[in-house]
Amino acid sequence: MDSPYTLTRGPDAGEEQRLHNQHYNMWMPVAKQLLPPHIFGGLVKPDHPPAIADLATGTDGYDYDPSKFIEAFELPNNVRLFPGDILKPFPEQLRAQYDVIHVRMLILGLKADQWAEAAQNIKMLLRLGGWLVWEDYGHSGITCVPVTKEFALWSNAEVQYARSVGRDITAPMRLLSQIQESGYVNCHESIYHSFGLPENLRKTTGRLFMAAARQILKGTLDKTESTIVKSHDEVDGIVDKVK
Repeated sequence: MDSPYTLTRGPDAGEEQRLHNQHYNMWMPVAKQLLPPHIFGGLVKPDHPPAIADLATGTDGYDYDPSKFIEAFELPNNVRLFPGDILKPFPEQLRAQYDVIHVRMLILGLKADQWAEAAQNIKMLLRLGGWLVWEDYGHSGITCVPVTKEFALWSNAEVQYARSVGRDITAPMRLLSQIQESGYVNCHESIYHSFGLPENLRKTTGRLFMAAARQILKGTLDKTESTIVKSHDEVDGIVDKVK
């Protein structure tokens, strides 16, 4: 599969733990919730237990090989794993089965012309009246103050790669309209940032983001040549100075 995704291509030592830390120590302090209250409160159904599908939210990147899935007996009784390609229609048995679809950080895996297609395929999974919760980030929302030479090097190298593989370097700025154009209704957009956090949490979120940035940029070097950054050692030097 031709994918622009890079996180699973860099050195994977500690990758599962990095993603775990990223969720609990970066995402949750910023978002402060797993689901918006009006969606969470509506999950109590008189006729069936709530069904939630997590897409691209695990701790092992994008796993296309079902043989590598965690064994069913190792999972909670209410959790099942299914293979799927977000750029293709989902199997019939999964359609209209879920009250909430939760998607996170597809910017690394989607090209510019694939966002609406992904939204349309996801819609197949929702029951009538169900909700899509899509969380993403973009280059335009990543900054440090003041902007340092090392941060600019990392950002420019990542944008260079993103453009070369056909990503939308302005994403997810059009995500709300793309979702609406795909037939979703009652849509709402929230923007989260770390600048309003207490200093200790702000430093933690910055450190965890740069841990992801290190892995992302090393992954790009494993896929293509960069005119800005040449080696994993150079990536380490840049990220260490940004931190």
